[in-house]
Amino acid sequence: MISVPPSVLIVPANSVRILEGTSVDLRCDYSSNHKIKAILWKYKNTNILNSSELHYRSIKREQTGDYSCTVVNQAGNATANVTIEVFYQPDVAVSFLKENVTRKLKCNPDGFPDRYLFSDWEHISEFREHIRFLPSTETGILSIPFVQNETDRHFDKGIYICTVTNNVSVDGSTFVSGEYWLNSTGKPYFVSSNNATQYGILNKKSVITADIVENGNINDITLLYHTRKVYEYSPSAVTTKDTIYGKTVLIRGTRLSFFITALTTNDFRRYTIFVNNTIGSSHYAIRLRSPRPLRSPQNIKAVPLETTIIIKWTADLQTGLQEHFFVEYRKHFETSWSKVSAENRSSAKIIDLEPNTVYLLRVYSKTEAGESNRTDDIIVKTEKRFPKSYGFTVEFALILGMKVSDNEHQVKRTSEQDITGDESSFSSDNSETNTKSIQRYETLKVSEVNEHCYKKYNDINV
Repeated sequence: MISVPPSVLIVPANSVRILEGTSVDLRCDYSSNHKIKAILWKYKNTNILNSSELHYRSIKREQTGDYSCTVVNQAGNATANVTIEVFYQPDVAVSFLKENVTRKLKCNPDGFPDRYLFSDWEHISEFREHIRFLPSTETGILSIPFVQNETDRHFDKGIYICTVTNNVSVDGSTFVSGEYWLNSTGKPYFVSSNNATQYGILNKKSVITADIVENGNINDITLLYHTRKVYEYSPSAVTTKDTIYGKTVLIRGTRLSFFITALTTNDFRRYTIFVNNTIGSSHYAIRLRSPRPLRSPQNIKAVPLETTIIIKWTADLQTGLQEHFFVEYRKHFETSWSKVSAENRSSAKIIDLEPNTVYLLRVYSKTEAGESNRTDDIIVKTEKRFPKSYGFTVEFALILGMKVSDNEHQVKRTSEQDITGDESSFSSDNSETNTKSIQRYETLKVSEVNEHCYKKYNDINV
């Protein structure tokens, strides 16, 4: 018998392109007239397996490269080769470059294939709120522009995101990103959300506050008015707001609180805060004013239910001080008032009332400077207690801002809708029911109605 070396073929042949993390099966097919002495798989010229099959359950990028299968018999050997290309999305690193006064960020992707497409860079705040997009070069380089009155306030500080693709899809996404935190130092500055008009009370200690971004160690902080300096202040770390490149975002800052007692009306004037560090200084002017007298809440409206009354009003928006609201109420035959505080500036709810009972209501507000006048009394009658099976009507649900299921009439709470005095607030498919509902919920000022009108709209005996 003539000795003939074996013939070998790897299946699949020549080249295999596979996504990282998937399985790979290679088979070394051969023919031989003689008994096979060995089958050897090599990777980078190193023996890795003695078998006719090579299997990777989850191939990794490190396993990309050239493989060979050699079959040996008594007449000699034969070898077949295959190349495995493992495709994977790039890992992205971002580096900072500075050439004279030009600041650059470079996106450095590392993936296969190594042909990349770069999207615009995104600049976000430290709280990951969007600020702006900036163009990238074809090679992934961003030149950070200098913008007058923005860059010199260190608004370029933040997170810069490079987004790139090599068209390898993982979980339906082909783009990946890398980030770089760009810090900056410079003179301190005052944030745009500071209030240039603040309020104090005569003969009481007032607080003037301003938020700053330090950008380094502060050397000196002074509040100056006329020729006097105020050094008594308290700094505290805060999360505040600033407008950066036209976007209002959250930032970390320091709140400066100065304590001043206005002894005369001359102390209600302009004050200037000076802050400096080793790089430079900034200042900010604040005018301290005396608050005007409080105005009573306006447009009082009330909606009665069986044991609850919902009250809404329009608040005075120009008080200058923190304002709290209160609702006083009593039964029509009582002389003493009960009181509830409002959870917000425009509405309140009185609970645990008696059904089918007449109540008088009035609203007032209060600040550190004093109280507003009480509003005119409003007459409201709570609903009669309905039989249990009819205790919660569709009209009630609509008023309270609830949804009623069409099929089962199940009531589900949603946000409390605005209470208005027009008929559209109490819409119903039944026009007669609608008309009665409007009359039932109408509220009247004591000074504007006589007993006849009171009975007509509320159907009660007094």
